[in-house]
Amino acid sequence: MTEDTTEQQPAEIIEDAPEAETEVSENTEIAELQAQIADLEDRLKRSFAEQQNQRQRMLKDKANADRYAGAKLAGDLLEVMDNLERAVSSVPISLADNEHVSNLTTGVQLVLEQMTQVLATHSIRKISPMGEMVNYEFHETVAEVDDNPAAPKHVIDVLQPGYVMHDRLLRPAKVVISSGRMRDDNADADPVDQKI
Repeated sequence: MTEDTTEQQPAEIIEDAPEAETEVSENTEIAELQAQIADLEDRLKRSFAEQQNQRQRMLKDKANADRYAGAKLAGDLLEVMDNLERAVSSVPISLADNEHVSNLTTGVQLVLEQMTQVLATHSIRKISPMGEMVNYEFHETVAEVDDNPAAPKHVIDVLQPGYVMHDRLLRPAKVVISSGRMRDDNADADPVDQKI
């Protein structure tokens, strides 16, 4: 009986081998399918997140387009505002008492005030930084002046006011700033004269 038992064992082992191979290949196949499922789930989540992000970007772009829709027109109207201000300030004092000139000046001032109010209703405000520290995001420095008692890098003259719409710059203010240096009058003199 012992001989029969030993002879049967190898046959059983041989019969179990195909089942083990089948089980290993099924486990491998299951693992591959689970990996594919995980990859597809990850792709789906990323695709959904990308759609959400794209939707948010579109909403933000639309809001900005609505908010700044009139920026180009407003920028063009700023030149008109400048010309109206120049017209009011160019009236000679000798003609200010003339009734016709006074009426015309008053009319131009009223139009200028009305345009200022219209711009304000569209969140457009004037930048007139006289006496402030220069801010290169909103100011364009045209000149730097020595021999001025103002603090260095402070605006001492506004040549052209700037404008912003909400938080976006339409036009920078053109300014003159103080260098903070005092001019030495002796520096201009001839060095020979200074020694004598």
